[in-house]
Amino acid sequence: MTSKLTARINQRRARQLVIWPVAMLIAAFVSSAGFSAGTADADSPKPAGTETSSLNRMADPNFDPDTWKPTAELPLPAMESPITFKAKDDASYWFDHENEDLEEVTHSRSLAAGVGPTTIKVVIAEPDTEAAHTVSFIVWPEGAKNMPFTQPGGVTGTQSVDLITPGLYAFQCIIHPYMLGAVVIDDPTTPGADFGPKLHWIDGSVMPSAAHEVMKTVQSFFIITEPANWQVYRADSETTWDPQFPAAPIMAGNADGSPAFIPNLHDHLATMFETPKTLKPPTPPTEPGVGTVYYGSQWEMSKGKTKPGSITAFDTETWKMKSKWFAPSVNLNNPHNFWSDNAGEFFYTTNWFSNNMTVLERATGKVLRELEIGPSPSHIVTRSTNENLIIPNNGGGRVTEVAAGGTGIVANYLTQKRGENPAFPHGHWVTGDGRYVVTPNSNTTGGSIIDMTVGSMVAPKTGHHPVAAVASNDAKRAYIANLFSHDITCLSIEEPACATPGGEVAPTYNIDLRENYDPVTGDSKGPVALAPIQLPISPDDNAMVTVGTVTGNIVIIDPKTNKFVKTLPCGPGCHGANFGAKKGGGYYAYVTTKFMNKMVVVNADPNGDGDLSDAAIVGEVLTDAQPGIQMDDEPTGNIGQGGNGIFIYPIAYNGWVQKMPDVEKAKLTCQQREPLKVAVC
Repeated sequence: MTSKLTARINQRRARQLVIWPVAMLIAAFVSSAGFSAGTADADSPKPAGTETSSLNRMADPNFDPDTWKPTAELPLPAMESPITFKAKDDASYWFDHENEDLEEVTHSRSLAAGVGPTTIKVVIAEPDTEAAHTVSFIVWPEGAKNMPFTQPGGVTGTQSVDLITPGLYAFQCIIHPYMLGAVVIDDPTTPGADFGPKLHWIDGSVMPSAAHEVMKTVQSFFIITEPANWQVYRADSETTWDPQFPAAPIMAGNADGSPAFIPNLHDHLATMFETPKTLKPPTPPTEPGVGTVYYGSQWEMSKGKTKPGSITAFDTETWKMKSKWFAPSVNLNNPHNFWSDNAGEFFYTTNWFSNNMTVLERATGKVLRELEIGPSPSHIVTRSTNENLIIPNNGGGRVTEVAAGGTGIVANYLTQKRGENPAFPHGHWVTGDGRYVVTPNSNTTGGSIIDMTVGSMVAPKTGHHPVAAVASNDAKRAYIANLFSHDITCLSIEEPACATPGGEVAPTYNIDLRENYDPVTGDSKGPVALAPIQLPISPDDNAMVTVGTVTGNIVIIDPKTNKFVKTLPCGPGCHGANFGAKKGGGYYAYVTTKFMNKMVVVNADPNGDGDLSDAAIVGEVLTDAQPGIQMDDEPTGNIGQGGNGIFIYPIAYNGWVQKMPDVEKAKLTCQQREPLKVAVC
């Protein structure tokens, strides 16, 4: 690795680890994310042509990253065909070409460049990954040969495709959608790296490659796939976030078909999205919550594990960190989402890049047992009636019902018709009466509503790449967030129950998060969000909080009218959300972000009048480990990073809250104990 890039990443990690002893600081430098154990000359510049991996070869054998300067004729350092990526469980480097020398120039090991027709190979195998994946192209030049390219289900082994048409290509794993890779196929007869005049998106839309939405997505790619581009907050001082992008000249296309030559991609993105930015220390809320928040720091590495992930707990009475669990005894692998039993004895987590779920003792974090579920178990929600766990097989085509306590499998339920490709159910929900399971099916343009009393399933249509679901607390309607069509679909569970802004009630309704946005110019006439994910509804059915993971914002929706009310700032990769009770009445929404080290706390209705226009961020909490907390391993890298899942105990939602222990219900107001029965209070 070149000295400049090493210094930049080490400087970032030094800021992260400021509270840790020197020995731990050294351990972090030598064991994290692609760094080799320290030899005396590990950070010295390499001779020209030296490569850090035998996986790929540079087209120019004399390539030297320390002297490379992009030109219109040679905009990006090209690799020889075939270009090979390895699928990995490691944060950011999910599709990794392993040439560390390029990282200073391209600011991503998931981006490669080829000149002329180039073969791309992706190797999916242990020990790099424990899961099956797809290699699914989601962006390609309009009219490109051999596109679209994907697989019907998760696969292992080597996938290969020939990229012929010059332009920008991007691919993902449909199961794990922020696993991203990209390739630029350059036409050497034109100046700059070719994006192609127009780009075809997987949802069928076509957009000029210089469009605002394209550039926002390109910026997000370099944040997702480069740890040095993540935001790092400190408790006691400001920091500067200065993400780096390739300084390459780019040949893109305007809406009228004319060429759009971008002299320097880094400068273009930095100007368009106003970086660098100053990051101020997080300030906790001034009013307490109720219970414990469990925050999934899914990228965090530790001394006793080879796989990433920790579970970080906060006491919402004091906003102090309580614990950070890595579960090294089972090499916990990307803990993605969580739940608990009603009594609060057990804590359940999935291992998203594996086949297992793990049961911990909630009081101590002690591992009690593991259970094999199926490919890539994603989320967990219990049935409030019998406390059985419902877990989607995200890499397959079913949800699994597991006995209370995580002791064994009770039944499996298909999420597609027999004989169809696996649906890839992801972030599901269970109605508070335990009757219906709602799944978003990422390998389709639809969802599933399963009646658990009879085992029947209907498959309503949604948008493109449905990724998360929720049900209203009265169990009358469900909502599914569609990642690539940037909208939310309301679905009636039985009778028509989807409100419309015009005051009608319909069987379905679509909430378009881009309705105020021109994706070509970037102009907007109201709130905008791109790529929604988790979307919980407050226990009183008063407010929905979701996120725009590409726009990095929090979305407030009124489920009484299905109106898009406003957005709040969040951060790069805003992801998970869940509601918990606020002390004295009302609710807090807790929000995670994948590429920064803090949790965001939102009050969607501060004065409790049902008008969500005053929704606000009321505090933020640092997710770095704090001195004196309970821990089962030593953090070594990606400190506090990777906010994905989030869970609050006691459970505040209707159907569960009534079954909380008396000691927990005593902390709640009358209305919080019966969120849908205002009259009894």
